Amino acid sequence: MKLGYRLLCWSLFFLWLATLLYVSSLSRHALSPTLALPWMDKIAHIAAFFGGSFFCSAALQSSGNKLSPFSFFLAFLITGLIGFGDEFYQVLTPGRHGADPLDMAANIAGAFLGASTSFIIHVPIYRFFRRR
Repeated sequence: MKLGYRLLCWSLFFLWLATLLYVSSLSRHALSPTLALPWMDKIAHIAAFFGGSFFCSAALQSSGNKLSPFSFFLAFLITGLIGFGDEFYQVLTPGRHGADPLDMAANIAGAFLGASTSFIIHVPIYRFFRRR
């Protein structure tokens, strides 16, 4: 796989991770305007971990010599563990309530959906870059 594509994938994953750490460090008061509806919090968790897992899976796929379902499982595992860690990190943030089981479930759901989607659409991308 081309080096530029590999660097792009890993850069997007680490950018996602930095953004997640930043948002997790914000107080609840700073986030309240964006999460006005009660279920918006869960959708935000699913969307955030969908993106992270998508980028992680793409980065892992781009780093290998062939497509492998192992990258899907590894991306799901990595982002799922980050999701658990993020919930406990939020406990340390003033004004935040971390370790919410429903938030953890939303993180895991987003991680699964992101890794699955990335694996499915990465096949044609991989074939395109492989031919070049």
